[in-house]
Amino acid sequence: NAFILLRVIRSIKPMHTKQEKDGAEYQKQLHARDLYEKGIRLSMVKPNKPNLKKAVAYFTQAADLGHINANFIIGDAFCKGKWHTELEYTDALKYLDTAANHNHPEAMIGFADMHHKSGNLFESLDKYFLALTHGNQSAIDRIQKLIDNPIGQNYLSNLFEREEKTQEPMVQFLIGRCYLHGFCTEPNLERAIGWLKEAVRSNSAFAAHTLGYLYETGNGVNKDIDMAIDLYKIAGERGFSKGYLSIAIYFSQRINEPHMAKTNLQTAFEYYKKAAELGDLVADNEMGILHIQGFEFGFPNYADAAACFQVGADKGNPDAILNLANCYYSGVGVQRDLMKAENYFSLLLSHEGDLAAQAAYGLGAIYTQNIQKRIRKVGRSYLEAAAKAGIRDAKDLLNKSFGNKNKAKRKVA
Repeated sequence: NAFILLRVIRSIKPMHTKQEKDGAEYQKQLHARDLYEKGIRLSMVKPNKPNLKKAVAYFTQAADLGHINANFIIGDAFCKGKWHTELEYTDALKYLDTAANHNHPEAMIGFADMHHKSGNLFESLDKYFLALTHGNQSAIDRIQKLIDNPIGQNYLSNLFEREEKTQEPMVQFLIGRCYLHGFCTEPNLERAIGWLKEAVRSNSAFAAHTLGYLYETGNGVNKDIDMAIDLYKIAGERGFSKGYLSIAIYFSQRINEPHMAKTNLQTAFEYYKKAAELGDLVADNEMGILHIQGFEFGFPNYADAAACFQVGADKGNPDAILNLANCYYSGVGVQRDLMKAENYFSLLLSHEGDLAAQAAYGLGAIYTQNIQKRIRKVGRSYLEAAAKAGIRDAKDLLNKSFGNKNKAKRKVA
């Protein structure tokens, strides 16, 4: 009995250690997030020179603790000399590389830009292709610009030389993408598919995903959904999150099938979760949306939705940042916290289009609640910018908060 008891104690001890480790890791994540949010507040909400200096320190500490978007923000700052920082090539490269390795598409672009500036043309093209593969469409313009110059036109020839020497799956994949897009050559779907298949045989996850997309859409091959799903699974199993993400998107779009809507959404959630576990930037936000839609129990699960948005925001997903800001503003799934909402809305002002407009509306809604005339005036300017961008709710809130003043202005005019 004593021997059995000893065996039981020994079997419990590693679990106890793992729980402590998991708890310590969670506390580390919370600390990193706290530093990151302080950095946001000082750099985005109150950006004077002393605060910017403190913000750089906060972002750096958060990045060193593993916060993904903090790695991108501070890497980008060092790269561009923002916020009174010196141009630090080594530090910029380190932080951008860390974020890029965690699938941050903007960091991938920044990392590639730095290689380009240092004269590594072919290596920067490799990185731009990787960013494109992870969904950053802005990489296409950069690739086109580089291959239009005399040296860049030799990129495909360089790939062929590298492939002959190494037979690297990544190089085979890049050759396939060149033929697919018509970079350095005329578009040739037959050759593109041939090289992508060769790369898949050489264990390329990226090639499996790209080939899966061609089968899903019927581009250059007979449309075959089963083949597409199989290839997406191969991509995911080999570590590329977009493989699982593509399966999740496919099933999430099949909600109108009779008697299959709930099953399809559950399957979608399962694959979003797999993608998220591989660090995917998009998947956490989509899981949060499914929680709000009530795919599990038929009614919204706001707490789990907010938790998913938080993870997505930490990774740097703009949509997740906006959804998290709205959660904090409304007190949905989390305790209402206007300061946190302000922080996350402010983080989106540098984006273009609807995201920036929605952020301006959120900030306007916060500031118009303030009793100070100066802050309400700032809120009004944000609402006007959002209304000008087409946010209807911003127009309604403007009329509600400043209706009489707007009428007075029109009479004077």
